[in-house]
Amino acid sequence: MKLIQNLLISLCLMAVASAQQQPASPSQGQPSQPSSTLTTMDQYLKVLSEKLGLTADQIAKIKPILQDQLTQMQTVRRDSSLTAGQKLDRIHSLYNETQTKIRGVLTDDQKKKFDAMPPEQNSPSEGENPPP
Repeated sequence: MKLIQNLLISLCLMAVASAQQQPASPSQGQPSQPSSTLTTMDQYLKVLSEKLGLTADQIAKIKPILQDQLTQMQTVRRDSSLTAGQKLDRIHSLYNETQTKIRGVLTDDQKKKFDAMPPEQNSPSEGENPPP
């Protein structure tokens, strides 16, 4: 469970940091999502798939859950009315919501594996910047 928590929080913090550093690309007609975030999300999904034996259907259900979390995290990060502590609280709340949604996609056996994943397997590929 710690691995998943650390990976999700790392993923979210990287997405938030990347969103601030990279300008949107309005010429493409779509909201811009940093490629490093997508790569990290894909890597995270790959880890989950390998450790839990996810089916293609489960991956297809989990990916939008993570994308939604990233979108919400970016909104929290940009909200200048929130203090750093409030942002962190909201990030943890979003993480918990995401955990619940992901668990809803897993089989009972996968949930056991999900909860038992050791934190030492956490190896984010990029540095993180905590919310201000």
